[in-house]
Amino acid sequence: RENYAGFGLQVPRELFQFPGFPWPQDKKWEKFPAGAEVQEYILRYAEAFDLRPLCKFRTSVVQLSPKPAARGWAVEHLGEGEAAATTEDFDFVVVATGMYSTTPHFPVARGASDFAGEVLHSSSFTDAKQAAGKKVVVVGGGKSAVDCCVVGAKEGVSSTLLTRAPHWPVPRYLLNLVPFQWGTYSR
Repeated sequence: RENYAGFGLQVPRELFQFPGFPWPQDKKWEKFPAGAEVQEYILRYAEAFDLRPLCKFRTSVVQLSPKPAARGWAVEHLGEGEAAATTEDFDFVVVATGMYSTTPHFPVARGASDFAGEVLHSSSFTDAKQAAGKKVVVVGGGKSAVDCCVVGAKEGVSSTLLTRAPHWPVPRYLLNLVPFQWGTYSR
């Protein structure tokens, strides 16, 4: 599915690359790639290391069970259009559903039914024009919240970010001149 409006890297591309797989030199990449370029890079990585045959797309995990007699996990999964689930054994399981999970977590706040405005999850905020002419409030402190708030500020009347605890975002450039990695990641 589509990424939310404003999806892209907050760090220079050199800081977001797989070990041993720098950004390919056959094209000019943005310094802070947007979502489509990030996706292209990841697809190129998967192709270079022949990872696609190992991926199961359009597949739901039905159950994860620790293996009782040995280290590892039994993973029961059901692919789209399949009649029955299949179980496979794995040594490790990483749960990394993120914004691509089937059903986004969408808590309902007290008094939400009294709110006359539009309420969206970041996964359905796919067009920046959705914020045009509106006062935008974003609840959260993760990367998607910050990205959506920036888009809200650019397209809307105003944009406010509500977080449980403050965090310290780092600008892309220090003093609008020096890429931040040189000021924060150097010795």
